[in-house]
Amino acid sequence: MQDVGRFKNKPAVSNPATPSRVEELELLVGSAASYSWFLRQRLETLGMCSTGKMQFRTIDGRILERDVAPVFVRTDGHVGGDTIVMAESGDAEVLGAHTLESLGLAADAV
Repeated sequence: MQDVGRFKNKPAVSNPATPSRVEELELLVGSAASYSWFLRQRLETLGMCSTGKMQFRTIDGRILERDVAPVFVRTDGHVGGDTIVMAESGDAEVLGAHTLESLGLAADAV
């Protein structure tokens, strides 16, 4: 997928087990990022736990293994569930294409 650019969005993220626990984030949106990456510390504050692990290849060819977790995401009147990556310190936070698609949205190149 071609990255149509980056822009910021302010999604609200919540724990599916306790949807009343919400944190609003300000994230870059990058259509070249398949999955959303949210800092583990933020997610743990909401009581979220890992439900598995996935491997990712970095732009420089390294393989990273990260925990993943289910979340609810709300932005611009759209709400959806998705699996996100629990980012570690030093990882970038980003709202990825998979999450946008789960909300019925897409990055607009116009």
